[in-house]
Amino acid sequence: MDALLIIGGLLLMLAGLVWLVMRAFATSLLWGWGSLIPPLTLIYLLRHWSRARSAVALIGLGVIPLVVGLTLLAAKDAERLAAIMRLDWLKPEVQVPAELAIELRGELNGQPFRPQQGELIDGVLSLREGLDFFAQRELNIRLPQPVSGALRLDVLPQDGGNLPEVELSWLLPEQDLPEARRLSRGYTLHLDLQPQAPNRLVGDFHLVLPPRFKTSLSGRVELYSDRLRYEDGEVDRRFDSRDTIVHVLHDYLQRRFASRDVRELKLPPFTFDGDELELSVDAVIDGRAERLPIRLSKRDQQGWAVLGDRFPPLPTVAAAPPAAQPE
Repeated sequence: MDALLIIGGLLLMLAGLVWLVMRAFATSLLWGWGSLIPPLTLIYLLRHWSRARSAVALIGLGVIPLVVGLTLLAAKDAERLAAIMRLDWLKPEVQVPAELAIELRGELNGQPFRPQQGELIDGVLSLREGLDFFAQRELNIRLPQPVSGALRLDVLPQDGGNLPEVELSWLLPEQDLPEARRLSRGYTLHLDLQPQAPNRLVGDFHLVLPPRFKTSLSGRVELYSDRLRYEDGEVDRRFDSRDTIVHVLHDYLQRRFASRDVRELKLPPFTFDGDELELSVDAVIDGRAERLPIRLSKRDQQGWAVLGDRFPPLPTVAAAPPAAQPE
């Protein structure tokens, strides 16, 4: 509704301006050309108000729906209005380099599907197009059970039993919430994924749904197998995820207690609302149950770290010498 009011108001104002120029040309050719220059337009309005007032009234009429539409948009989505006022829509869109090499051909719900994010975690394969909270288009495949390592799976339309559940969702421009469809049989699926260090799965992907879903995808995918990110072979502690915090705490507890035997690390639910976290952490260390209050802080370059962490790294474990060969 807000978009229609804004567009309607702009169209009325444009029609009023065109009408004003036409009235100026009707007055004289000189005033017609002069009315295209803003300062001379004002002079024309003052000198020939009786001719120009109807066009000005139409322009003023267009201001009303324009202001109402902008007010509704400000109440609904202030950031979008600010972007319009900053003329961000005139700037070329910056293409963010893709983290994953996903090369899929086909469409989802009748639209081209170009996912930028993909993962296979806890038995759910997810492909997302769009970086907002609600994906523009998304495909989720819930496997019957979690998998580790390589995965090869084939499903045919006539197969029965405990099959993966396929879920499609898409968000249209005029919608606030995405639409979703699910099915658990009657489709074709082929997965052949191989692990790739440090935390990725790479391989073939093929999916064909019944015609009413207008979905057919085929190609190669690259998926994250956890929510850690790596940079130069090391865990990137700047990435906000529960797995990142678990990694940081596991490393911290090993150094604090000078022991590599840290197991059953449990964290309470939390969200990344700022640059600090206060957590009560449970862990089994050297066979003893421990509960520790821990505060973490995020720095621009180092990422997440435990406050007050000054414990030295653990000594490197020397590799065992090869067994001597009997003569």
